[in-house]
Formats: sequence, C-alpha cells, structure tokens
Amino acid sequence: MGGYLEVLARMPQRLLLVFLGVFLANCSLAIEARYWKPVPDAANGASDGASFDGGDGAGDVVISDPDAIAPDGCAPTACYSGPAGTEGVGACHAGTVLCGAGARVCAGEVVPLAMERCNGIDDDCNGSTDERLPTASCGVGQCRVTNAPTCVGGMPVVCTPRPPEPETCGNGLDDDCDGVADDGCECVWVSRGPGASDSNDGALTRPLFSVATAIMRAAPMRRSVCLLAPSGCSMSPGRAVFDEQVSMVNGVHVLGGFDPATRTQSPSCLTVLQLPMTSALAQTVIFPASVTMPTLLERVTVQGPSSALSATRAVEIRGGGAVLHDNLIIGGTVSNESVAVVVAAGSESRVLLLENQISGGAATRTYGVVASSPIILAGSCGRLDALGRCITGCDTGRFVRGRTPGAARSTHVVAIKLENAPGSLIDQSSICAEGGNIETFAVQVLGDAAATNVVRNRVLASGESANTTAIRFDGSCNTAGTAATVAFNSRVSTSSSVTSGASFGIHNSGANCRTDILGNLEIVGTEVAGRASATGVRCESDAQCRIADNFAITGSLPTAIAERVIGVECARGGCREVSGNGVLGGFGVTATAMRVIESDTRVMRNNIAAGCGATSALGLELVNAFARVENNSITNTSTSMCAVTANSVDTAALRVVLGSEARENEVHSNTIFADGARNCIARAVAVVRGANSSGGDRPSGVFRNNVVFASGTCMVRAAFAELGESADPRVLENNLFFAPGAAAYLDENMSSVDTERGINSLAMTTAAANLVSDPMLGAGGVPLRGSPCIDRGTATNAPMVDQRGLVRPFVVSASPGYDIGALEVRP
Repeated sequence: MGGYLEVLARMPQRLLLVFLGVFLANCSLAIEARYWKPVPDAANGASDGASFDGGDGAGDVVISDPDAIAPDGCAPTACYSGPAGTEGVGACHAGTVLCGAGARVCAGEVVPLAMERCNGIDDDCNGSTDERLPTASCGVGQCRVTNAPTCVGGMPVVCTPRPPEPETCGNGLDDDCDGVADDGCECVWVSRGPGASDSNDGALTRPLFSVATAIMRAAPMRRSVCLLAPSGCSMSPGRAVFDEQVSMVNGVHVLGGFDPATRTQSPSCLTVLQLPMTSALAQTVIFPASVTMPTLLERVTVQGPSSALSATRAVEIRGGGAVLHDNLIIGGTVSNESVAVVVAAGSESRVLLLENQISGGAATRTYGVVASSPIILAGSCGRLDALGRCITGCDTGRFVRGRTPGAARSTHVVAIKLENAPGSLIDQSSICAEGGNIETFAVQVLGDAAATNVVRNRVLASGESANTTAIRFDGSCNTAGTAATVAFNSRVSTSSSVTSGASFGIHNSGANCRTDILGNLEIVGTEVAGRASATGVRCESDAQCRIADNFAITGSLPTAIAERVIGVECARGGCREVSGNGVLGGFGVTATAMRVIESDTRVMRNNIAAGCGATSALGLELVNAFARVENNSITNTSTSMCAVTANSVDTAALRVVLGSEARENEVHSNTIFADGARNCIARAVAVVRGANSSGGDRPSGVFRNNVVFASGTCMVRAAFAELGESADPRVLENNLFFAPGAAAYLDENMSSVDTERGINSLAMTTAAANLVSDPMLGAGGVPLRGSPCIDRGTATNAPMVDQRGLVRPFVVSASPGYDIGALEVRP
C-alpha cells in the first residue's frame, strides 16, 4: 500500500485528476448507495449527475456525470443539494462547483440537519431556532417538574425541582418531597415548644399544645398522637413536660420521645406526662372501659399524682385494649396508697405491659402493678441469659419495683399484685419489693390464680417486715382450674435481716391453690443473716403444690445464718409431689432440708442435704405424715464442713416422727447417709414417737430397699435408730445397714443390733432379707462392681425407675433383681 501512495504523491496534478476519475468510475459499485443523490440541473432541475455526501453535514461534494469523463475545464457555478425552500434559510446556503478531469464537486454548501442543536442557530433551516429539542423531568412528589426546557437562549440548562413545602396532612400529596405522601401525618404532633398551639393543624411544623386536643383530632382518622421533646434531643438529651391528665381513646396511640429534627424516637428524648401540683385528680393517664381494641402508650414517662389525696394511680386501665410499651411509670407521693399501674376488673382481654420500668411511688402502702383482670407483663429486664431468663436486678434498666427507691418506708410494699386475674403471665422481668415494715411481697397472688404463670424472672423481696416473701399465693386462692406455674426463674429470693418474723422464697397458703414450681435455677429463703425463720419453699393448707426439677432450693446462703432455716416445707396437704430437686436446708441454728407435716406427699428423685445447723441438722423430716419417699439421696451434711462452734450437734439424714393418727410412711429405694465429726450425734434414720401421739405402741412405717449408712467420727452414731420403746417400723425388708464402729440398728434406743440375723429377728417388726455390709458405693452413690446392693432388693412396691429415671430392674447377674439404694447399676 505504501508503494501506491508514493506513486500518487509524485504524479502531476493534471494526471492525478485523470487517475482519480478513472478510479471512481471503476469502483462505483463499492460506494454505499446512501451517499449518492441526484444533483438538479441549474436551469431545469433535471438531474445530470450525483453528489457524494461526506457525512459531516457541512455540505456535499458534487460529481457531475460520474459515468463519463467530461472535457477539460468548466465554469464555476453555484450548487445546492438540500430540500427546496431551505437554501438561504437559517444555516443553509449553496456551495460552488469545482471542475476538473471531467468531474464536478459542490464545495462549501450547508444543508439542513435532521435534529436541531442547542446553539442559537436554525440548524434544520425551517425558520425557527432551537425548536423541537427534548424536554427533561426531575424531582419527586410536589417538587416534580415535567417537560422542562433543556435549552434557553442557545445555552443548555439543567432541570431544577420545585422547592419542598411543609407536609400538609390529609391531602394525599408528598408536599415535602421525600418520596412519601403525608409522611409524619400518621401522627398528630404535640409540643410544648415555641409555636405550639391548639389552633394549629397538628403537622410536624405546626404542632398542637394539648395532648387531649391531639387525641380528639386523631380519633376520627385513627392516627397516633406523637409527643415532641426539644429539637436535637437525640444528640443532646432533652425533656418536655406535658402537665395534663390524658384520657386514651379507643385505637388512638400516644407515642413519646420524638426528636423534631429527625422525626424519630430516641431514649434521650424524654416526654413526661404529669399533673400540675394544684390538681385534685387521682390518675395521670386513664384507659377508659371503652378502650377495647389495641391502644398503645409508648416511650412516655408517666408521673403519678403527688397531692393531698389519700390514693393515686399513675396509670389506671379499665379497658382490655391497653398496651403499655417501653415507658417509665412512677407512682405518686401521697398519704395512704400509691400505685404505678392499676388494671381494674372487667377487662375482656389481657392487658399488655411490655418492656416498661415501673416503680410504686411513696405512701403508706405502695404497689408497682395491681391487676384484677388478666395481664401479660413481660420484658421488664436489663439482660437475659442464654436460656431467656432475666438475670439483672432492679438497679438499672427495666424492672418492676413496689416502691420508688429513696422514698420513706411503707407498711406494705408489693411489686406485682394479682387479685382474681387468672391466666396472667409474668415473664422475663426483674421484680423487686423492698422497704415494707409489715409486709413485703415481690409477687402476690390472691383469689383465682388458674393458669397464672410466673416464668423466666429474677424475683427479690428485701423488706424489713415480719413477713417478707418473694412470691406469695395467699389463703383465698381456691383455684379450681389449671394450676398456676412458677417456672424457669433464674432466682427467687429474699434478703431481709429483721430478727423477728419469717421470710420465704415461695409461700403458698391457698386452699386448693394448685401451683407447679418447676425448673427454677435458685430459690432462697434469705440472702442475709439475722432472720428468725427462713424457708425456700413452703406450701400448706391443702395448696397441693408440685415442686419439681428445681436446681437448688435452700433456706439460707452460707453468709446468711438465721435462727431456723428450711429448704422445702410441706404442711397439712401443702404438697402433692416433691421430685427431682436439689434441696439444701441452709445455714442456721437449726437447719432442715425438707419437712413434710401431715401430708401425703410423694418425695422422689431428690438430692437432699440438711445443711449446717448449730444445734440440729436434718435432711428429711416426716412429721405425722403418710408420704411415699423413693429414689432420693438424703444426707445430714457433714458437720465438719459447717461453720458452727457448738460442742454438740444432733443430726439425722431422715427423721420420722410418728403421729397421732394411723398414718404410715413408705420409704423405698433411697440412699440415706449420715456423717459428722467432733462431739455430735449422727443417725442415718431416726424414728421417734411424737409427743402428742395417740397411736400407742402400734408399729408404723415401711422401709424397703434402702441403703442406710452412718459414717464419720461423731460420738453417737447409728445407721437406723428407734428413739423410744414405741418407735418401731412395721415393715423392714431388703435394706442394707452399715455403721462401722457403731450401731447398725439401735433397737428402742437401747440395744445395738449389728448382725443380719439380729435385724431380721426384731420383735414388733416384720423384718426380712436385710443386710449388714459395706455398700461399696462409688462417686455419686452408684454401687461399684461387687457391691452387695446389686440385685438384692425386693420387687414389692418397688419404683419402676431409679433416681436418674432409668428403668428398674436392670439384669447384671444370674439372679436378677432390684438394686438396693437410689441408683440402679448399669455396666
């Protein structure tokens, strides 16, 4: 190709034109047809040639008669190939024919452009300038501009939206141009800031002044009322006080804590509802009985009235649709009774109290929540553990308190009181009552308690009163339906140090007030020293409690020595079942892990340890009872491990007090162990006739398949002791007795019987197949290989499973049988 260019460059101009003419003639078929168009004759408009469009719109090159070579030379003439009527219009004008070598070229002409350009020139030569250019659209909502020009005065321009306006509620338009019509109009806004007036329309920029007026405005449109704190409060905390009574309307939500700058709720934006000091009203917020559909009060601080009135309520709920969420609610300061939240009788559905912080106020009697209709109170807790249980106290975060901290002491303090509110749920909350001089209850349940559930909470009562109880079911309960439940709580305890009176973790004294106490992590009678009496769980008066699978129930902690401590006490039909628990008496002058009085309780699969008593330590005490005791591990707890200074301690793992009626206990398949050191008394089983017994000398009690083992160095020891002439068991079969260096069996508190023959020949008792031998127990009390306990028990009335729930019997020898003790051996 380079060689051809070099030859062309050297040709004379005349020969070059001839060459080009020949070349174009021979190659005409290769030129795209769209570049050729007829050139009209200047005289008659006939076409005698064609023009070649260079494609740049600046004019055409005209070639005359390209199929023949014209004579040399031609006269220069005007030429124009554009549409008729466009020559000389706008930018269009004719060109000049250039001749040579028989070819004609129209140089310099300008023909119309198909599309006008924004340049102030008539590019399409129709007599108009910059017309038919595309338009533009921009902006959203009411700011949107359509068909805006893109060219003004020959210069391109950019589309500019209209400026936004404040949102006008109810017109269905996006006035503030943020892409949402009537946004902010879900609220009727209320403020105590500048410009707020009840003559405004309630828009964000034109808020109302009164909450009551806002509720009336919102009701017809089912909109919410939103309370504004000072602007910028989400960055720098601010507080707005609305000093008026608020009466809620069905379906109209009142939402607080809004920052006007962001239109969002923030924890640092406080909106307070309270009554003026001169007000004589008894309630700050009222949900009337007409509130039947969900109606929300959220993110508001409600201060109860503080006045000369005798009784006040911060929030009073009379309708079933009330929902309180994430509020701070504080009772007032009055003379007689202050309540933070009252739920009146008659609500058709359960009132919802969710994630609030509630304090009862200051008065003679103070209450956090009082409900006479079913409620769901949940989420008032600072932190949950991995299993969803509340594990924080009432110091920070969300909680329910019976009395405002720092207030003068009250006679009665209750955090939550449920009275005839069956089906209520108290869940995942920190519940505290403190400072009562007469009664202090964290949760008190009265009347119908059917299907009432207290679950996954942390509950603490710390009053200075004669009666301090974390959870109490009172005597008028009479539950006929589904049992109430106290379950899966992380801790239920008291911490009162008053030397008189009693404290209880859980106390049920309700006739037929059936309560299931299940799966709680820890139940404590007292956390601090000084109480006259401390009990983990007490059920009495035919309450028929079921106490099962609780990890630890104790009367007191090691640092909380009391006068008398008991882990679990079942009195006069108080418990139908106590099973699968860890029970410790605790630390006191006297310590008893479990006490059953005049009850037909089933005591099964528990680990029972007496604890540390300065003068007395008992694992399980049966008093005039007719209990079934099976598959338990029972111990008096070694006094060598206890911080007591007394010279003598009377201990027993199991103590049976025979009563005045023909009632008989059956003790089957237990591991009963006594230990001790120093000047003490240690008996694994002690049987005594009660002081008021009218049963005469009749033997009482059935003992089968038990390991009865006394160890240690106490001065007085016995595996099984009859403490009196009339304290004989009726049946004594297939038990294993062992007391190295002491009495295997103490007959009538006089004769030591240490042989199998002697025990199986006891008078006044049906005795057979009893053993005297080392039980050979390993870790956890499991019989080791070769233990005499294996397959030596009787099948008579034997439990179907062992302490772990494993099926009995399990065959491990040629003579299969039930194992003696609480555990069935597995190879």
